[in-house]
Amino acid sequence: MITKEKWTEIEAELRYDFARVTFKLHDHLIEVFRQYAGEGRTDLNVYVDGKISFAWMRADNAMHPLITQIWGAESKAKYSTKFIKSVEKIWGKRAAKKDYPDLRDRIVFYVPRFKKASVLVRKYKKIAGLELISIGGAVYD
Repeated sequence: MITKEKWTEIEAELRYDFARVTFKLHDHLIEVFRQYAGEGRTDLNVYVDGKISFAWMRADNAMHPLITQIWGAESKAKYSTKFIKSVEKIWGKRAAKKDYPDLRDRIVFYVPRFKKASVLVRKYKKIAGLELISIGGAVYD
């Protein structure tokens, strides 16, 4: 179990430019690095056993079983707002719902990045069985 003091230390470490924290979860190594994400911006990237596979992003059979716990969930509308408005204007709301039952549905996918350390720590505190391996270069037992 990771103590409150360790979580504070983890969050402080992840705010630095060259941050690195390693966890262990169900015999898998979870590594978090702060990496370049664009001009003047860095993100925290989460690796499972040393790799990121973008096949794991969609919630289907190819997804790694830990991804829903350790990556961030994002969603996107199936249809654009412009398309929804045009369909509802042409056919009306009832007919639009009948012809397009998934008109207002959203697609959920998982991304291996977090913009802020506090968001990552808040999510990881809820994971049962998570063990801390190292913060920066310091190894913990």
